[in-house]
Amino acid sequence: MGKGNVAIDKSMIKTVVDGKIMIPLPKVLVGNRYYPMFSVLSPTHCADCGNKLHVNSHYTRFILSSHGTIARNVTYWFCPVCKKPFHDQIIGVPGSANYSSEYYDKQMNVRCDGRCSLHNSRQIGETYT
Repeated sequence: MGKGNVAIDKSMIKTVVDGKIMIPLPKVLVGNRYYPMFSVLSPTHCADCGNKLHVNSHYTRFILSSHGTIARNVTYWFCPVCKKPFHDQIIGVPGSANYSSEYYDKQMNVRCDGRCSLHNSRQIGETYT
């Protein structure tokens, strides 16, 4: 081994802002564009009739992930013509689940091939992260 400093692997680098460790989130390909994980994508027009959507209500969703519990503000929408409801999509979270895809995949590998129930996933997430 030669003399001098060994290069530091900077692929998992973290920064500190106001005493908190900031972790850059991975980017996920949606369609033909990359978005940071847990970004909120809002629909703009009705998928059935094509009319512009109106806001129905706002809500805060809490998502379990290997990065910790993530709080995201989402909006529920409705079409004024056909009255069909819509909701924001959170990147990396399947449908209305309270856990991210990567978190679920890790649980499936760690927890008896996924045979255990997810009734205590919040407690397991605190232990796992």
